[in-house]
Amino acid sequence: MISALEKCRALLVELDDRGYQAGYNLFDFNSLQYPLEFESVLSQACSLFPLVTEADRGQLRSKPGSDLSGYFLVYAARLATEGARRKECDYVHKGFVALALANRYDSRDILALLAVLADASNRTGKDFHTILSEVRTLFTDRQRKTVDAFIERNPAMKSVSRFGWNAVGEGSELKYVFS
Repeated sequence: MISALEKCRALLVELDDRGYQAGYNLFDFNSLQYPLEFESVLSQACSLFPLVTEADRGQLRSKPGSDLSGYFLVYAARLATEGARRKECDYVHKGFVALALANRYDSRDILALLAVLADASNRTGKDFHTILSEVRTLFTDRQRKTVDAFIERNPAMKSVSRFGWNAVGEGSELKYVFS
């Protein structure tokens, strides 16, 4: 029987081997149909990641290069969008897991995605802090510091627009657009 660690490691290798995915970035992701075949592998990795030990999560985090970390960031944004559209917090929850897998990042990108995930979680009717508390243990110390810095901001400083994003449309037409 293959362990969750071995499966997750294999998925990360598969993602890395696929190389560049055209249009899969924070500027163009709304133009891509959800879900992409490529995202099924991201989804599987996000489902397995919470099942491994913290030590094993550390090993897995050492694997994603900057491109792969970028894919998890985009996937987090796409999951937030889909969760807000469907008003289903499971998507937002998995978006936080994707964020935890994105090991190589700029903290400004993480803060912006936390704003998007917070907005999406509120649109699902579930409190952002509740979802965050469910996944907090998956983050590294560095990631937790970024999350804590976001939480400590006053509400006006947490809005998506504060980070250059806008929520455009409603329901199934909702999009988070970087402006």
